[in-house]
Amino acid sequence: MFAAYSLFTRPDAFQKMIIGSPYLEGVSGAVFATESEFAESHDDLKVKVFLGAGEKEADEYFVAISGTLESTARLSRLLMARHYPSLDLSTRIFSGKDHYTVVPDLVHWRHRLSVERRDQEAAVLLANARKGNRVDISQVRAA
Repeated sequence: MFAAYSLFTRPDAFQKMIIGSPYLEGVSGAVFATESEFAESHDDLKVKVFLGAGEKEADEYFVAISGTLESTARLSRLLMARHYPSLDLSTRIFSGKDHYTVVPDLVHWRHRLSVERRDQEAAVLLANARKGNRVDISQVRAA
């Protein structure tokens, strides 16, 4: 909940965020209320966000009633619908994982996405260089 709340109250505090198995319905829906307020006054969100949860979180009573899976999906939908140009959003529900076993996967997957994107950017620059176009290697972001 802290990471999601911070995303909208201190958007410049982090460049990359992992929001894993979040309980977002707490405190009378403060995260979603804050997201709505943020959207009213901002047209961009410059951050890489990875949202994730384990599919078996729906099988654990206390985790299930907190709405972890539903609120993860809801936040993902809201952020996508805002069309923030600088937002780099990835969302994944991990098969076979629960609230306690999903953490290593969340960290690994986010790192993997960063490396894949960096490699894709490098491939585009290389293709441009082969066409004789001038390229700047500093355009490839660090993972």
